[in-house]
Amino acid sequence: MGNIVPWLKDNEPEVLENTAYFCIISNYICYKLTGKLGVNASDFYGEVDRTGQYSEEILRAARIWEYRDRFPEIQKMSDIAGYVTEEAAALTGLPAGVPVLCAGFDGVACSLGVGIAASKQANILLGTCGSMSISNDKFDCSVGAHPMAAMEGHWLRFRCPRTGTINTDWYVNQFCKEEKERAEAEGRGLYDVIEEEIGKVKPGCGGVLYHPFLSYGGEYHPFDDLNARANFFGLNPGTDRATMLRAVYEGMAFATKHCMDAMNSVDTIFISGGGAKSDVWCQIFSDICNASIMRTQGTEFGIKGTAVLVAHAIGAYPTIEAAAAAMCKPSKVITPIAENVAVYAKFYELYKDVIEAMHPLWAKRKAILDQCGMEG
Repeated sequence: MGNIVPWLKDNEPEVLENTAYFCIISNYICYKLTGKLGVNASDFYGEVDRTGQYSEEILRAARIWEYRDRFPEIQKMSDIAGYVTEEAAALTGLPAGVPVLCAGFDGVACSLGVGIAASKQANILLGTCGSMSISNDKFDCSVGAHPMAAMEGHWLRFRCPRTGTINTDWYVNQFCKEEKERAEAEGRGLYDVIEEEIGKVKPGCGGVLYHPFLSYGGEYHPFDDLNARANFFGLNPGTDRATMLRAVYEGMAFATKHCMDAMNSVDTIFISGGGAKSDVWCQIFSDICNASIMRTQGTEFGIKGTAVLVAHAIGAYPTIEAAAAAMCKPSKVITPIAENVAVYAKFYELYKDVIEAMHPLWAKRKAILDQCGMEG
């Protein structure tokens, strides 16, 4: 809301004059089901302070304090917002009277769903964008990570680098025709074949590094450079496709560690998302982060996290922590391999050095593109 409302104020003030409440889509769905908006602090994380309530300082800085009465009441995520009405029941087929929770931001729910229930625990989400969250017992936005209210007394600090599986998807789509044909001929999954191949490549990829800044929008975590772009570093005539693909896997893990190092230290790391199915990739993350990686049973952890909140809300468990402990069990724990950790520690420093060297070159590239009327 911190961006949308000021823009409306400057450009379409009549919209604000006809607005009763600000909300996001989940609040609106809750309203249609129950007649209540069901807002929690993670829905308006950019406008709340360490109390979990709206910040007058932030709203004034955004020039929207005058619209404070349009911001709905904030409740806890485990609070019951309301109950399915007769009208909503007729429209949806849901039983009337079913309780509806305030729930929360999907990243918060996903973190609960993998089992985060204490401070210094992290969740790495290996999805298209890629994100990570670290649980903390205090409100802290000192390094630009978004603090979002989770359980009472806990905050999740979020970073969402643009370094997710868009990188592996790009490489596989462009360069893995042979693996696709082999997988089809052998009746195997494509990534089973791919992991078999990259599993043969030694950690460090013979000095080949990949920087996973493939997004047109550059990168903003843990550094801010809209001109940043992906690159391979250290190719030679002996570099094959399996080495390059493993370098992509490793590059995404290096990028995650780069973000995590800018935030709090962690004791436990959970991993989720489509990429978490990969044993090879989980081992790479464990070795690069030098930490045990917990893979939780099940899938769709955002839904599971919401179920954790529901279980507490209806009284099945006395606390959210107890519900998470009972409902979120690890399926596998991946531990770091000492010799790999030593190799990756050296290449991680090189990975960061290359980024520092590239900033002026990315800027120069952008200037040339502008001069030539090109985009890229």
